Amino acid sequence: MVHMDHAVATMANDLSKISSQLEALSNDISAAEPKYSICHFELSQDRTGFS
Repeated sequence: MVHMDHAVATMANDLSKISSQLEALSNDISAAEPKYSICHFELSQDRTGFS
């Protein structure tokens, strides 16, 4: 039983770390997305002659 408790605690700790990493990645993606959208929009305008 002690081994099972330790395994569950280890998995919970690992999942917590993964969750934190995914949250940080999500924030990075959210911060970068508008920059890329603006660049994509500007490139689209340049290709269509609307610039």
